[in-house]
Amino acid sequence: MRKRAGKKMPIHKLQNESNKEYHARWMREWRLANPDKRNDSQYKWRRNNPEKFKESYRKYKAKNPEYFRIKDREKQRRLNGLPLPTRPCPAVCEVCGKEEKKIHKNGTRFSLALDHCHSTGKFRGWLCSICNTVAGMMKDDYEIIFKLAEYLKPHATSGN
Repeated sequence: MRKRAGKKMPIHKLQNESNKEYHARWMREWRLANPDKRNDSQYKWRRNNPEKFKESYRKYKAKNPEYFRIKDREKQRRLNGLPLPTRPCPAVCEVCGKEEKKIHKNGTRFSLALDHCHSTGKFRGWLCSICNTVAGMMKDDYEIIFKLAEYLKPHATSGN
């Protein structure tokens, strides 16, 4: 090992190591040893090559759609002032126990809605669009919801 810019860096390839593997190892160690230089060079390249950066970012986003779907959802929640959930989204609504019924134009099912208390901002659970709409229309007033349930009880039909 030889010192480069005050840091120990590997200068010899290991036995049975290809040039590609050596370069990857060298870059990995350099990035760990020089985080400020790495960030500076990345930002400088992005500033000087905005079109290339946009194209490479677009390709990366196309290869990793699930990662960006999650990141976009988190960003949307922050912008809308929604809390971060304290547990993962289940497959069914936590109130009625059914899957979400709404379907996107592309044929995929909507995800469950993140329910939260509007006065405290705390996460409460995951609801389907119907249960979420009912809770919102009842202004989250459990007394009204209870009275509605009592009203519907004698008129209930099985299978709904």
